[in-house]
Amino acid sequence: MRIIVVSDSHGLRRELREVREKYPLADAYLHLGDSELSPSELDGWQSVKGNNDYYSYPNELVVTVGDIRIYMAHSHLFDYSNRILKLAKQAKLNECDLALFGHSHVFYHEVHEGVVCVNPGSLRYNRDRTSPSYAIIDIDSHKKIEVHRINLE
Repeated sequence: MRIIVVSDSHGLRRELREVREKYPLADAYLHLGDSELSPSELDGWQSVKGNNDYYSYPNELVVTVGDIRIYMAHSHLFDYSNRILKLAKQAKLNECDLALFGHSHVFYHEVHEGVVCVNPGSLRYNRDRTSPSYAIIDIDSHKKIEVHRINLE
């Protein structure tokens, strides 16, 4: 299985379309908030609401892709201290294998309490001065999860 994960695109349309077109056979396209786009402009993407979104997206979402459960949140509603551990705990409460989050504009990938936690960075700009980025998550038939950072070209 292949999952494409983006966040913090802040109004970019062409880049979102290009990412989707680059991986036409992906099993899911997930946006972690701050798209600043209407649902019709995010056609094909499942999205949560970020602090700069004004359309009716959920604050959090649990999606199932194959037999993998995924917890999605922008993460701006989580207290800053121990944010990632709190996201991992929320994912576990929802029986999820993955916790995906945005907001920080910094790519992140670690495992906490058995939950794979991923922030794909930002399609617009990353605050750590690295290239804009997104993530590809590949999952094999044994539920082995591989996370790849892809820099936007």
